[in-house]
Amino acid sequence: KVLIRWMERYPDITVVITHGLPWRAFLEDDGIRFPKEIWEIFEFPKCHMELMLTIQMGALWEYPWKEAESTIQECVNRIGSHRLMWGSDWPMVGRYCTYKQAVDQYRVHCQFLTDTEREDILGKTAASVMGL
Repeated sequence: KVLIRWMERYPDITVVITHGLPWRAFLEDDGIRFPKEIWEIFEFPKCHMELMLTIQMGALWEYPWKEAESTIQECVNRIGSHRLMWGSDWPMVGRYCTYKQAVDQYRVHCQFLTDTEREDILGKTAASVMGL
């Protein structure tokens, strides 16, 4: 609610939710389930999110983190790949995987992603946010 009020006050500022959402707080037996209220912040078109499931879920799940795919797909569906960006939290994520595995989660796995969605998540969104 605090972030929503802030974005209402400053609607022209680009926002990035770094490290993503509190993935573990909404962990269920077969994956992550966010309540509908979580998605309200993304009703603001300048709100973006960094996808960092690997660092937060790597201790619980094994590569390629198939358990996360439904959540990733929900983020793409609800937020749009043009507002999502991959992040590794390197070198910390090295506790759970290699750098290549971290990027391959999106580059190779997540078969539901289109080529455009992969491009967005793996660099195009970040470049846009930075004005590159």
